[in-house]
Amino acid sequence: MSRPLLKKLLSWLLILIVFVLFINLPRVRDVYFIARLRSTLVLAVYPFQYAASAISTTVSGSFGRVTTLFGASSENDKLKDQVSQMKAQVLSFETIVQENQDLRRTLGFYRDNPYKLKLLPAQVIAYGGSNLHSTVMINRGTQHGVVKDAAIISAAGLVGKTEEVFKYTSRVLLIIDPASSVSARDAQTKDFGVIEGRGLSPLSMKYVPASSDIKVSDKVITSGMSDIFPPGIPIGEITAAAKKDYDIFQMVKVKPFVNFSKLDQVFVVQGK
Repeated sequence: MSRPLLKKLLSWLLILIVFVLFINLPRVRDVYFIARLRSTLVLAVYPFQYAASAISTTVSGSFGRVTTLFGASSENDKLKDQVSQMKAQVLSFETIVQENQDLRRTLGFYRDNPYKLKLLPAQVIAYGGSNLHSTVMINRGTQHGVVKDAAIISAAGLVGKTEEVFKYTSRVLLIIDPASSVSARDAQTKDFGVIEGRGLSPLSMKYVPASSDIKVSDKVITSGMSDIFPPGIPIGEITAAAKKDYDIFQMVKVKPFVNFSKLDQVFVVQGK
C-alpha cells in the first residue's frame, strides 16, 4: 500500500473516531440532528447485531439440548440398571418363597406321614445318567440303614428305588427310566397295570384290559403287589387312554406327579 493512501486512510479513521466521541458527549447527544444521526447508525447496525445474537443463542441452545440429551441418556441407563436389579431381586425372592413352600410341604408330609411308613429323610446331591438311564444320588447309604431295592418317595409321590448302595450315598433308579417297572392300579376303577418309564416322555401303563373303563384324569397309585413299593403311593395322572379293535390291552399314558427336573428332598422307605 502506498504511503499517500495509508495517510489518507489514517486521516479518515481519526476523523471517524473523533466524530463518534463527539456525538456521545452528554450535551451533544440531546441535539436533534445528532440524535437522529445516532438513531440512523443504530438502525443500520441493528441487523448485524441481531444476526450475531441469534447465532449465539442457537449455538448455546444446541449445546444445551445436547447436554440435556446426554444427561437423559445417562439417567435412562441408570433406570434400566435399577429395573434389572429389581427384577433379579424379585426373582430371587420368588425362588426363596418357592423353596420355603417346598420345604414346608416336605416337613408337613414327614410329620403327618399319611402312609404310616418308616421314613428316612434324604437329599438329592447329584443327577446322573442320560435320557436312556435316569438316576440320582442321595446322601444316605448303608451307614444310615439304607438297603438295595428300597422304595424312594417324595411329598408329591413315587420317585423310584435304590439301585446301588454305598456307605454314605446311594444311587436311585427313577421310575421314568426305561429299566423301571412298577405294579400299579387305577385309583378309580381298581384296574391293574404295570408302569414303565419312557425317559422324558410320559410314563406308559401297560397290560390294562381293553374292557377297562379307565379315563383321562384318573389317578394311578402303586398296587402293593410288590415287595419293594408299598400300596397307595401316588404315581401320576392318566393323560391318554386308547384301544384298538381286537387288542386285548389299552395304550395308556401317565404324567407323573413328581417333577424329576427339580427333585430335591426325598424319603427312603425303611419299613411299613
